[in-house]
Amino acid sequence: MRCPLPSLLLIALVGCPSPDTDTSGVDDDTDTSADSDTVLETSEGIDLVHISVRTGPGLFDGTDARVELCLSDSGCLSLNHPEFSDRERGGLDTYSFEGLDWRREDLQQVTLRMTDGADNQWKPVCVDVRIGGSPVHCRDNLTIELNEDSPTWTDPDGLAVNCQTCAASTLTHGPMVGALTPDSARIWLRTDASRPVELVVAPSDPTVPTPVVPTAARPQANADFVAIPTVTGLQPATEYRYSVTVDGQPGDTYTFTTPPLATTPAHHRFAFGSCAKLEDQPIFDAIAAYDPELFLFVGDNHYGNTTTLSDSRQFYRWSRERPERADFLHDRSILAIWDDHDFAGNGSDASSPARDTVQRTFLENWANPRLEDPFPQGIYFQHSWGDVDLFMLDTRYHRGVDGSLLGAAQQRWLLDGLQASTATFKLIASGTQFTSDGSNDSWASFPASRSALLDGIVSRDIDGVVLLSGDIHRTEFRLLPGATAGYSIPELTSSPLANFSILPCGSDSEQQFCESGDNFFVGLDIDTTLSDPTLTATAFNESGEVRHVWTIARSALTLP
Repeated sequence: MRCPLPSLLLIALVGCPSPDTDTSGVDDDTDTSADSDTVLETSEGIDLVHISVRTGPGLFDGTDARVELCLSDSGCLSLNHPEFSDRERGGLDTYSFEGLDWRREDLQQVTLRMTDGADNQWKPVCVDVRIGGSPVHCRDNLTIELNEDSPTWTDPDGLAVNCQTCAASTLTHGPMVGALTPDSARIWLRTDASRPVELVVAPSDPTVPTPVVPTAARPQANADFVAIPTVTGLQPATEYRYSVTVDGQPGDTYTFTTPPLATTPAHHRFAFGSCAKLEDQPIFDAIAAYDPELFLFVGDNHYGNTTTLSDSRQFYRWSRERPERADFLHDRSILAIWDDHDFAGNGSDASSPARDTVQRTFLENWANPRLEDPFPQGIYFQHSWGDVDLFMLDTRYHRGVDGSLLGAAQQRWLLDGLQASTATFKLIASGTQFTSDGSNDSWASFPASRSALLDGIVSRDIDGVVLLSGDIHRTEFRLLPGATAGYSIPELTSSPLANFSILPCGSDSEQQFCESGDNFFVGLDIDTTLSDPTLTATAFNESGEVRHVWTIARSALTLP
């Protein structure tokens, strides 16, 4: 929602990243040195380089050939994402490189070279280079063609800044609203370089007290120019307007609404879904029409299936560039967990050597509640929205360790958190299904972990549990038998958001509803103001048509 911006309080964005060795991703601590200009790395060594290239829009402007960019005679970098279809016509590709240990004074040229150009041609129209986060080169409106006869182009001006960026804007992605609490908000964004950024925030109602002003900072290169500030001092159940300014240029204005206090019964509207692979993702228009306060991505949020840092980042950028999804992320709280395709590939588990790399890019690209441990093992977290508690699980990082799905620490954390929760409803989200009738990639393959959860619900006297899941490319509502002396537990599976849905439903005694052959999301209408609170789950297809409705009374989720 774009709105006219009233006289607002200027809040400087916080964007200090973690060190390169910190897999926790983006750090939002205050950087009091951010008012000074970014300093280029010196002769002691260039470590970080980002390169962006835009391909022309013509029918034959793209290429499958391998390409490199050289900043010196020996300092060449391959511009190829092995898992991503780059250099397509009209596309912008960004490549990040770390640990180069180059000398700044040696880098004086910009040369593009096709290294296997036989029977290929390529027409780049813009190239920009950032060293240590600073813009050191930009050339747009190029009219060159690289081919077998002319495979090399060198900028005659060398490292020269003749444009601002190859991206459409210096604010390349976002803003996206992340975790909201009654008194705080996390906002995610990405810029094209390390630039001064400010976040403008104010209540839509001018009589509401204004929030506290944090300190200015810059998004940094070692977090791919992502920043995630936390704004505090907000009021519960209150609408705020916000806008992002980069290098003094203001952007559009959007809104978010903080949740109510946990002690306040309320009427909530959430939605969730999984599996978004296709280029076109119109389902987000249907979800926007449903207008949830909170949306949960529960896995396979992109299909990178990659283990490299640069490729993983490129897939996140691609996912944020889907127009319907991009518009949807501005105005409501967005939280996420992962599954195998946005972890480290189909069926991937704790044995993947890339798990810390993909954890790093996950934490760079979602504004979930900030993890207290600066070196987290996994991406699971708990979050409250009014009198509803969310337990967002990581079913990949520890999968297979000692035969467990969650790992011992996460299993304890989950049961301890559920037992301590006083929320009316406790929603547990997993990338894969909980049912014992699930696939070999689900909780069904980890019966000990599954039993520990169900038995723990009974032994610890935990009421109000509802299970959320994704993955299976069809949407199902199930009622799972609980452990002995327990209650039956609803499982709501929402899949896919934007992928092929061809898996048949079948039938069994747990199944309350199943449909395939379309794209789906599930809406959750939760009313805790009633004497017997209800959670109403509605399955919608891509066109926003209601396919099934299931109302679950809180009284049905109670131990005898």
